[in-house]
Amino acid sequence: MTGAVEYTHVPGREWIVRDPQLGRRLMQIDGKVAPGDQWAGIQQGRGSLATGYLRGGQDRIAFADRYSKPMQAFLDSMVVAEGADHQRMRKAFLPFFAPAAVLAEAAFVEQTVAALLDHTAAVARCHQGRFDLRSDFAYHFPIRIICHMLELPAGDVPKVQHWAETSVRAMDTEAGVSFQTALAGQRASDELRAYLVEKLARARSGTFRGHILGTVAQDPTLSEAERIANLGVVIFAGFETTTGLLSKGVETLLRHNNQWSFLRDRLVTGAPTMVNGEVVPDREWRWFAWARTQPERTVDRARADRLEALCVGSAEAAARCEAIVAQEAMLNCAVEELLRWTAPGTVVPLTASKDVAVTVESPVRVKGCPYPTGHDLTITRGETVAVAVDELNRRCPVGAGLFADATPARFDITRQENTAHLSFGLRHSCIGAFLAKENAKRALEGVLRRFPDLELAGDPIPQEMELFSGLASLPVRSRATGAI
Repeated sequence: MTGAVEYTHVPGREWIVRDPQLGRRLMQIDGKVAPGDQWAGIQQGRGSLATGYLRGGQDRIAFADRYSKPMQAFLDSMVVAEGADHQRMRKAFLPFFAPAAVLAEAAFVEQTVAALLDHTAAVARCHQGRFDLRSDFAYHFPIRIICHMLELPAGDVPKVQHWAETSVRAMDTEAGVSFQTALAGQRASDELRAYLVEKLARARSGTFRGHILGTVAQDPTLSEAERIANLGVVIFAGFETTTGLLSKGVETLLRHNNQWSFLRDRLVTGAPTMVNGEVVPDREWRWFAWARTQPERTVDRARADRLEALCVGSAEAAARCEAIVAQEAMLNCAVEELLRWTAPGTVVPLTASKDVAVTVESPVRVKGCPYPTGHDLTITRGETVAVAVDELNRRCPVGAGLFADATPARFDITRQENTAHLSFGLRHSCIGAFLAKENAKRALEGVLRRFPDLELAGDPIPQEMELFSGLASLPVRSRATGAI
């Protein structure tokens, strides 16, 4: 299974693409509608999310829409929508995930990390330093953040997570769907829909004052079905991929102990800076570093000027700012490499809604026949193309780092040039990319600080999902279990 392109003859997963250039081409074709066409030649997820059972072709999509409630909701979301519809839905949600909006939640994110790590340390103290990083920490962290951004009651978080996870699990037929799984998905989809309908109705009446739901509820460009579908996608994508990134990312770092130590030993130490009797939290310097890269009109000018004045007037403040900026750059590189290496979304399923010819940019062999550069591969209407993001990321171009050469087959958190991976997609790029990276940085920093001697304490257990990469369990051990 090392070929750049494979034709499998398996219904619903005919093509597997591992070549970076061809994969990028296909993911760019996705979403393009030529003049006179009613739909794109290659579409994302149109029934192919349930690979092997509900693949391309309008008849099968109609069947899924009628009989699978999770699929009904999914087909109304921006993930599947093309062209103007995709842009319309994306535009309605994008402002809430812009960097400024994400960074405004920095204090809550830090508090959540600290509270969950306190809980994790308590678990470890009861079990001779052993705990499960996935189930005790990574599983609970990102869902709390996304529900907080939606201003959902904290007491609702566990059931909202259960509904979203169970609904999507019922569509992942490649991982194996039993009757019980499908039935649970139907019920969970009904319950999540009813919950969101009630919240949207209360938002319109003024009795629920959440900013995002209130804005979405009043947005005339969205239908009610689109509101519910996209909120469901935001909730699930807001926690599942980050949970997978954190669990598999920490596992990878622990298997490369020199890189775990590199990050741990270069974290900024000491208390936050105090200037003129005022404590300046490190998150202010992180925000300042971001603001310096933005056009002046898009940032809080008074806040930026205040922090600039503190740096000018205090050598200690300037040094702390510089140290935090360097730490953030280090964590940025680490998270990008973890995204590339772990590929939380392992595959992007594309479906041909008509015959499509794709020119190969490098020699490949398909069905035993060589295809030279410039030759056209024909993807037949109804066939599914699985762009293998996890394997494609290992072949994408990257820069060199301290721990490996320039070949993408090595894991190296110090790469400076490392943005060619496709973990966030292309045409249908993830609107929560910045949120995911910020959450991952804060969680990773928290774990490194709280458990500096962390080590594996058993074999990690992969989760049973085909489309999303993650772990069901990550047993670890640490002697540093005291609260900080």
